[in-house]
Amino acid sequence: RVAQSLTQKVWDKLPENLINLNHKVTFIAHDFISVPFKTRRYTKKYFKKVRHTIHSDQIQVEFYTKSKDTVELWWMETKPKGKGMGTMVLNHILDAADELGLKIILCPIPQGEGAMSITKLRQWYSEFDFKGNKFNPYMTYSPQK
Repeated sequence: RVAQSLTQKVWDKLPENLINLNHKVTFIAHDFISVPFKTRRYTKKYFKKVRHTIHSDQIQVEFYTKSKDTVELWWMETKPKGKGMGTMVLNHILDAADELGLKIILCPIPQGEGAMSITKLRQWYSEFDFKGNKFNPYMTYSPQK
């Protein structure tokens, strides 16, 4: 329910001019893991989880509930790259997290053509007050009071 609340708040904040904007909730019995440090134990935690997705031709954002006060931002992709769409979406996510008092965790992983490197992704997220260290792939955003 935590991810559902965050998804609804973000949905309400997004501009209506996004092409083919849609929201779906999916019960998944499995998920793919494409990153070496995501172990079998980690994978099992995500079996039978509910995924909340907001997508359009320009954005895709996926959330999972991690705990009663934490949501994992599993996936965020925007098009076209480098035009401020990612910044706009992330600001809406963080505004909603602040309103709800939720922590956001994520593991920055470059995906697709033209993606930023892990170093640049980590630097970009740190500009939005995500904290992390070189010994842990995850970064955490704590809600602003």
